[in-house]
Amino acid sequence: MRKIIYFESLIQWGKYFKTLKINTVITNFIIPLAIVTLFYFSNKEKIIIVDTYQSFYVGILTVSTLIIGFSYSMIVSLITSNGENTDRLKSEKLDKRNISLFEAMLHKFYFVIINLIIVTIMSILFLIISLNNFLVLCIIVFLMISSLLILTEGLTNLVSVFKK
Repeated sequence: MRKIIYFESLIQWGKYFKTLKINTVITNFIIPLAIVTLFYFSNKEKIIIVDTYQSFYVGILTVSTLIIGFSYSMIVSLITSNGENTDRLKSEKLDKRNISLFEAMLHKFYFVIINLIIVTIMSILFLIISLNNFLVLCIIVFLMISSLLILTEGLTNLVSVFKK
């Protein structure tokens, strides 16, 4: 099956879950889900009346491609850099696990890239077929908020290592 379908991206995407702690699950998934759920149940009628789905998808496309580029450049910077700081990232363990902070950072940025590629594909498809579905809009908003929080967490981890 792996000869027919390329699963490596899903395997790398799944490695992010090895880096999770309970507080990161709450911050990166539960809080965005709560925000989107509140948004879904409180403003559904108002959003459906306004015909702004196309401009929303265009805005999401712009933001997600910028964040994909930033995350990709962070991965390239992490992989290609050498020196004392990179050695410190590789030696620092993530909460007594066998995963180094360096690996965790790569997994986080890769997870964000895959999520935002999904958001980009969904946005392009919904622009093409003019799908005005509020639930899809909420899923895209959830993925964007979650990805931004994961990206923030990764950058915070990076800064915290160098402040020691």
